[in-house]
Amino acid sequence: MAGYKFFYTDQDGIEWTINDGSIWVIDGYDAMIGFGVLDVDVASERRPYCDGTTQTGRPYTPERLMGLRLGGYFDSFTLLTAAVRTLRGRLATYKDVDSIGVLRATTPDGVTRSISALFVSYPDAEHDGPLFCKAHLGFWAPDPFFFDPTLQTLTLALSSPGGVTFPLAFDVTTGLPFATSTIDSHDAIQNAGDVETWPTIRIYGPGTNPTVENETTGNTMALTQILDAGDYIDVNMDAGTVTWFDATDSSTNNIIENMSDASVFYPLARGENMLHTTMSGVTYGSVIVSWYNRFASL
Repeated sequence: MAGYKFFYTDQDGIEWTINDGSIWVIDGYDAMIGFGVLDVDVASERRPYCDGTTQTGRPYTPERLMGLRLGGYFDSFTLLTAAVRTLRGRLATYKDVDSIGVLRATTPDGVTRSISALFVSYPDAEHDGPLFCKAHLGFWAPDPFFFDPTLQTLTLALSSPGGVTFPLAFDVTTGLPFATSTIDSHDAIQNAGDVETWPTIRIYGPGTNPTVENETTGNTMALTQILDAGDYIDVNMDAGTVTWFDATDSSTNNIIENMSDASVFYPLARGENMLHTTMSGVTYGSVIVSWYNRFASL
């Protein structure tokens, strides 16, 4: 379709242009399939003695399959064959069987969307004479949602309101020693996508026992951990991991066992989310929330 450009970053991290407008072009207005809103499954059960059903769970969107049809016109059959072989080689599935690529698209109105996807099919090209052929490409996306490739971040400053300690003991390296205090702050974060998104939260020390609650959804992440200056904790909500970087020996440690019983890995809901952060023993530091806005279709 005119105005759409597609790029594929393979498992080696190399980005290839799929339709460059000179060798390959999108072939017609029906050449893109699988890029819209997918059919959603809804868990439900029949109601006794009534028609219809009752919803029993959240909606579920399955994996996504996408197809692109390209057209190419060449000066010779030799050049056509070489172009087909090059395209297949660039999109090869087995470059790394343990990883996945990224399909990126720009739309005619200038919007950019990406989706984690694996190139899975390229059947025999359709030939219309020796100089023109059509190539059908297939992509599989385990996560069905597209995302804006611009990483969103929000830094929540954790600074002690406790003032300086007395007697003063100024140090040229650390400055004035501030009194420790308990941080208790509320900050709004905006998920501008169509669907929920799973953030990564980095908590910098010094401080003790940080908690980051999403009051909008009622979910909490509370950790029992002492952070010295230079330490930080990474909570990857999507991967379900909690790691602590110990600046003392530059080691990274799995501390998932330090989660409270009430803690869960949680997403950011659509729209505004109110995050409630608490941590004791704070003199300075920050919490950095990172996420991608995600969308139900291209």
